[in-house]
Amino acid sequence: MSAPLGAALATLGGDGLGHGVVPEKARARLLAALLSVLASIECESRSAAQDEWDAAVAGMRENVREMHRLLVTAHGNQASAVRANSRIWQV
Repeated sequence: MSAPLGAALATLGGDGLGHGVVPEKARARLLAALLSVLASIECESRSAAQDEWDAAVAGMRENVREMHRLLVTAHGNQASAVRANSRIWQV
């Protein structure tokens, strides 16, 4: 539990089950603390999602580089084979 949320809950009084008088200022502090905690959670989840996205993009870029390398190699091999066959069949 975050410190602002814990402090706001401590000021509520009552038995912790909603059986007690909650002053207006305490409700306002609790609401502010809850909103702060929710904003923090949202920020952390966005950061985690961005990190996952960045890792996925890096993986995709590496795959594209590998496919390009294979394509260049295949093109070179095909060109060499065509040259070799042309020389063989030239009389």
